[in-house]
Order: sequence, then structure tokens, then C-alpha cells
Amino acid sequence: MKIICQTCRELVEDSFSDIAERSGKHSSGTGLHLIDFIGELRYWHDFRDEVEQVLAKVEWDNYQHPVTAHVETSDVYYSEHFLCGAEISSSARFISNVLNPLNGVAKILGYPLYFGDWTVTVDKLRWPVLPLANEQDKTSTGKPNAITGTEGQSKKPAKPERGSIPDYALIDEKGKVRAIGEAKHPWGTLPDANIKQTLKGDKEAEKLLRRFLGQIARDMWAANLKYAFMTNYRWTVFLRREFSDGKWTLDYSDAIKHDSKAQHRDHTASISVRQCILFIMIKVASSNQEDWSTNESRREALSTWVYIAPDKKEGTEKTTSSNLYLSRVQGERGLFSEGSITSANNDLPGKGIAAGKAPELTLPHRSLSTTKINSSDQGKEPMDATQESLKGKAKIAESTDKQGGKSKGKAAETTDKEGAKGKMRASESTDKGGSKTTRSTGSLRK
Repeated sequence: MKIICQTCRELVEDSFSDIAERSGKHSSGTGLHLIDFIGELRYWHDFRDEVEQVLAKVEWDNYQHPVTAHVETSDVYYSEHFLCGAEISSSARFISNVLNPLNGVAKILGYPLYFGDWTVTVDKLRWPVLPLANEQDKTSTGKPNAITGTEGQSKKPAKPERGSIPDYALIDEKGKVRAIGEAKHPWGTLPDANIKQTLKGDKEAEKLLRRFLGQIARDMWAANLKYAFMTNYRWTVFLRREFSDGKWTLDYSDAIKHDSKAQHRDHTASISVRQCILFIMIKVASSNQEDWSTNESRREALSTWVYIAPDKKEGTEKTTSSNLYLSRVQGERGLFSEGSITSANNDLPGKGIAAGKAPELTLPHRSLSTTKINSSDQGKEPMDATQESLKGKAKIAESTDKQGGKSKGKAAETTDKEGAKGKMRASESTDKGGSKTTRSTGSLRK
């Protein structure tokens, strides 16, 4: 049995296993929010070179001791066994395989930064404000998607989509956020193919890419951050937000695959996902806030950065209704090797139409009817039902009121609540003295 030990550098340069799954038993759709990035999008062409240059400055020789070890072929911790079928599990596996070990590596290297969830931060996403309901935007819900050209005129704070916060936050010792990350499940998006086709001028692929980056771009804006990443576990894209040539741009890297390892051969150099994450950690470790935070005072309007579909009920593309556009474009290119995509409608990214709008839940309405006895009859002794044959005049009718209270001549059964034995009695309401029976419809008499 061979034991393989790894130093910090070897761990960072290594790949990580694909998720374990059952064929066909997973989420369909994209899992993406109905948000499109509409700002200036720019390819981060020298991303790999920057990663290698930054990591080359790390004094790896000072960290030669092993930090992890595993059995070469049968280590249960070195391969995946938990079956993933939804975003919650694939996201958790990314934490386990990438973010958690890099927290440990950063600590050894002397970088006091930590990945965690948004709850551990001391920051809040800073949204713009909206007009008051009785002003220009009377349909304002307080969500970013209601933002119009009236930003800055408002007196009412905006409320972001409830629960819509970044999945991952990189924080310093004080809990301040330095970078963020977002995770989606791997069965509905193919960022690698979309990026490659976008670089070839494919506008439809660019629409898919802009939808893939929409949510994280919005959150970078709200958090005033320069760096972020978007992952579907199998592929991870790294982002940088910069103010260049008088306008804000979003730089995107190549999609880095989970099984990519660091290779240093000429012209075939490759980098690992962990290297890229560590690169981000080092870039934002500076004490100079300008190295990781944007200047809020010159921040552009959110409405010029992202477009959020005006759907007040649906926040994401539903699992049963990922858009037909995604299915058609990727299907034509044979891009379903990593998981099929179920489509149920033809909503296109960027058109402002929510995918798979769920119907409202309507509860059945029940009309309740009771009969109120006229006061002139209240003093009479109610007759037992067995006396009906003797009198021949009293009639007992169930108060079903199926015709909406329009039926005439009905008398309801009245339950004698004070009867100790629960005996049901029927009362005869005889209109001898000109008194009339009064019916009360739609209320329940106690």
C-alpha cells in the first residue's frame, strides 16, 4: 500500500474528483436567476499568466512539510461517494474539495483570509433606493428588478430578492468581505462551451454567458467588490470588475475544469481551480482597500450593469422549465455530454420574460349556511323527530345550500350543544302567527 503525501504547493496544483451521481436523477433546468449581465463584458486573456506570476512569488520552499496524505488507490476521502442530484449537494462538495483545504493553505502561508457563507460576514449588500410607491414607480417592490432611471430620487430603501445572497464569501479577520463566489448545479450550464463560442463571435452563446454571470455580477456591484467566481462544480469562471477607459467592465476568465492540474510545459501550460482560488485570495489580501474594493462614489447605476426580469413571483429558472433557447443552441452543438437539459418553454435570456411561471395556489372556498330561528319561536318546546308522523306538518330539511342560498322553504338541522348525550333534535318552525323564518347565509353560528 502506497501513501501519497502532499505539500501545500502539491495540494494547490492538484485537481479534484468529479461528483458522484446517478444517471438521470438530478435537477433539470439551469438553476440560474433571471438576471442578465448587460454591461461591458471583456475576456480576461492573460488570466492564466497572472495566476502563474502571482503564485510564483510564493516562497514554496519554506513550506515543504506535508499537509495532507492519502492512500494511492483506495482512500475513501480522496474520491467522491456522496450522490449529488441538486445544487445544495454539488455546492457542498465544492466547499469540501476546494474552499475548505484552501482555508488551511492560506493559514499556513500567512494569509488571514477565510472562506465561509454570507452569514459570517459583517457586511451587507448595498442596494440602490427606489421611488416611493406613490411617486414615479408605483409598481416598485423594493427589489433590484424594479429599478428604473429614477435611482437616487428615492426615499425608500430597496430590498433585494429575499434569500438572494452570495453562496461563498471570502472574509478577513474582521469579517469584512474581500471576494464572493456563487455556485450552481452542473447539469444545466456549460460555461466552457459558451465562453469558447462567445470568443468566436457567437451572439447566442454570449447571451447564455451573460445569463450565467448575471447574478454574481449583480452581487459584485452590491458588495463593491473587484473579484468573484462562478462555479457549477465541474467548471469555474473567475471574474474581475474594473473601471477602464471611463466605464466599468467585467473581465471573465476561461472556464477551468475540476480535473485540470498545474502543468508547466511550454505552450501547454494549464492551471488548477485551487490555484485560481488561491490567486484571488492573494490578490485581495492587501491592506490597501483599492486592491479589492471598488469606489462606490463612482459606481454606475445597477440598471446599466444587469437586467433583472420583472417577474415578482419567480426568482430562478424552474427545474421543469429551463429555456428552450438553451436546449436548442447547446443541443445543436452536441453539448449534452455532461448532463441533459429538460426544456419546457421558449423564454430567451435577456427578454424580460420569466421562465416557467408557476400558477398561484387557490384554496377551495366553502360557503357555510345556518338557519337562525325567529325570536317568536324560541320559547316553544322543540319537538322530537319521532313526533313527525303524528303531526304530519313539520318538515326537516338539510341546510346544504348548494344553490348559493337561493332555495326556499329549507330548515337546517340544529345541534343541541347543551345535550349531555349529544342527542340530535329537530325543531319545527311553524309560521302560525305570521312570523317568518329568517335565513343567515355565509356565516357559521356558534
